Amino acid sequence: MTSGLPAGIHFGVFVDRPPIRPGHAISALADQQCKRTPGCPSPDYLQTLGVYITEGTSLVFDTLPDTNAGKHHQTKETQRVTVIYLDSQNRRISESAFALEFFLNRRGTS
Repeated sequence: MTSGLPAGIHFGVFVDRPPIRPGHAISALADQQCKRTPGCPSPDYLQTLGVYITEGTSLVFDTLPDTNAGKHHQTKETQRVTVIYLDSQNRRISESAFALEFFLNRRGTS
């Protein structure tokens, strides 16, 4: 599924973390080891940071980070997803961002 955006424009999705600043590239998230590795930052590397790049208008998450780590008696977690526009070089376009905060009830936690 495509987004209907102009060619080269796609989305950066940030889960439970702030997005990159306008004009900055996704590669700014890479650590020193990644910067020395050809092909990095890869989609798998970005996923470990809670960052996804997509041209589609929907995204399915298999898992979400545990935002209640260390809070033993809480099962209701606050999650936040922020979507930004990226250009063909994966640089953030404009200050536009679309954010959604929601609650997640984990099953089987005690």
